[in-house]
Amino acid sequence: MGNRKILLFIGAFILFIVNSPSFAAVDEDTVHLSFKKTAKSVVKDSEYTVKKGDYLIAIIEKKYGGSKEETRNILKKVRRLNPAIKNVNLIYPGQLVIFPGEITEEIVSEREEEKTTSTYIVKKGDSIIKIVSSELRITPEESRKILETIRHLNPEISNLNRIYPGQKIIIPSRGREEEKAKEIPPQEKMVEERFLSRENQLSILGYLLSHTGGTMITEGSFYIPLSPQGQIGVNCSQVPVAELADGKTVLLDFSDQIPNNVKKIVESTWKNYSIISGRGEGQSLLEGLLDTSDIYTLTKKGGYVTLGRNNLVSLFAGWIVRWEGGAVPYALCINFIDGDSPVVPGNIRKYAMKNGFDLIEVSEDVVMTDFQMPYQSMDVPSLRWDSKKELAESLLSKMGYSVSRDSRVGIFSIEDDGFNLSVKADLMIETEKGATIFNFERLPEQFSDILMKRGARMLYLSEEEGKRKTVTSVLGALGKTFVSDTYRFPYTVAGGKKVCEISFRALKVENGGAPLYLVEDEIDSDIYGVLNGKWEVELLRY
Repeated sequence: MGNRKILLFIGAFILFIVNSPSFAAVDEDTVHLSFKKTAKSVVKDSEYTVKKGDYLIAIIEKKYGGSKEETRNILKKVRRLNPAIKNVNLIYPGQLVIFPGEITEEIVSEREEEKTTSTYIVKKGDSIIKIVSSELRITPEESRKILETIRHLNPEISNLNRIYPGQKIIIPSRGREEEKAKEIPPQEKMVEERFLSRENQLSILGYLLSHTGGTMITEGSFYIPLSPQGQIGVNCSQVPVAELADGKTVLLDFSDQIPNNVKKIVESTWKNYSIISGRGEGQSLLEGLLDTSDIYTLTKKGGYVTLGRNNLVSLFAGWIVRWEGGAVPYALCINFIDGDSPVVPGNIRKYAMKNGFDLIEVSEDVVMTDFQMPYQSMDVPSLRWDSKKELAESLLSKMGYSVSRDSRVGIFSIEDDGFNLSVKADLMIETEKGATIFNFERLPEQFSDILMKRGARMLYLSEEEGKRKTVTSVLGALGKTFVSDTYRFPYTVAGGKKVCEISFRALKVENGGAPLYLVEDEIDSDIYGVLNGKWEVELLRY
């Protein structure tokens, strides 16, 4: 492994990890590292042109056959022969891949040979799904895929739904299931390899840990004590260390510097330490770290999540990391984009964060955590609604009418009728078509008839009615065209891809120019800034 600055100190002995076909053994009183097992490997090379639907594991199995261990050995050779292939799960039709040719013998460590099965003793309350989910750390959906394997390994169990405490069951080992995961086509993996460089993964993890009570160490040395004699020293610039909020410590071995032997020593000595490496084909160290801790869950969304009351904003989420370890749950959306500028407006991200949903965008060159605010925040103007009378007056004024309040309107005059009689108009406007009177107490029918014969329009509004009824009644009396609906404003980027959408219920009123949207629900000022700045939407809350 060659002068990688990882030192193992045990007692008075120092074990340097150096380039050699095998590793030296440690003192007999501490731990044994033996390297005696012979496995098949390969030395001569041949070329292969990738066809549609090919992936490396399947090609190797078809070309060479052999056990899983032999397949892994060949895959390592393929990686060395094809340095341009950064991710062995990402190959494409027409690509030229160099494969080893003639099979020969090679010495490998028997400590590196993974068991393919393990024995589990059933506990009270166990079910077969629960067992494979907990022991193999996979979801119930994934666990159903391996039930046939378990049935094959346990032919004496006629019904896997009937197991009892104390019963022994043979299950596939975690290593075996991880090998199966390696064979999943690349579209099932987290993201294209070009986005998950070492630097990007560290940036994502550093950002996540800083918001969830953890720490990322990328400089200096980190020491792991091996009581009572010694310690392991790690150069954090080569092997970063993540300290999680749940007390776990994870070493991120990007370059495969730490051999399995050392890993086993550390993890057997300290249960809260884990070492994950780049050996896991098809899984990034980012995914490996999140899989190590119980306080994080990583899910592939590939769709839209709705945020805020009444689902005001829909935001595209590629992957979501959820953290339940704090007083307030935290969710981080990870989106992969082309280009070096954020595609989601800062206003939208700020609103998402108000609703407990953080967002970062990852390109090939950078992880973006700072988003520009291209639109000025704006408060949605509101009608006065201390009373229905104030609500109606405020709406009439907003629609551009001059409103007379508590006016006297004559019914009879002394000149014509020998006496004077007038009534109060709570609200009145004058238009080319005449007067329109809005009253909150009913006039005698005789007086209403007289006023309507003179060309006035009359509208009775009740203080008992809801705000919406008052608003629609006023609009109807004015002869305004309005439609109640849910209105959607998709925010798209180059290529027409929709990255988010704002939607709200409103009365859309045609008022001789740009439409006016009357909303009853509260609209966030950052969201209104986007609506008004991008689409010139005018909102009015009632």
